[in-house]
This record gives sequence, C-alpha cells and structure tokens, in this order.
Amino acid sequence: AFLALALLFVFVVPESIQILFFCPAGVLLIGTLIPIYESIKAIVSIDEEDDVAWLQFWVTSGTFTYLTEWMDVVSENYPG
Repeated sequence: AFLALALLFVFVVPESIQILFFCPAGVLLIGTLIPIYESIKAIVSIDEEDDVAWLQFWVTSGTFTYLTEWMDVVSENYPG
C-alpha cells in the first residue's frame, strides 16, 4: 500500500505540491516532527507494541543517517 501511494504521489500529484513536500521544511516536518509526536504518544500509551515499533524506527533512522554521512565522506575521498 505504501509503495502504491508513493508512486501515486510522484506521478499524479502536481509538481508544485511535490516541491512543497520535498523542500527542507517539508522533509523536517514529515521525517522528524511527526515521528517525534507519534513517539511521544506511544510512550504515554499503556501498550508496549507501539513503543517497540517507534524504537525500531528511530534505530533504523539513526543508522541510515549515520551511513549517509559516512558515505558522503567516502565518496569525497574516492570519486567514482
């Protein structure tokens, strides 16, 4: 379902709206602020399953962020 929605967004949504979502502020909102809000809601709830899901999200997000920064350094030293 996510892949279908992403493809729909890329191919159907007008470019002006895509630019709005993919600008730095849009990426900050969608990629950081909403997950922070949802993580706080998960911590406050009694259910532990949502806590685990958001912990997995943050570990994965942090790993990809670290690897992206590391790959930038590697690509600067070894141009392709």
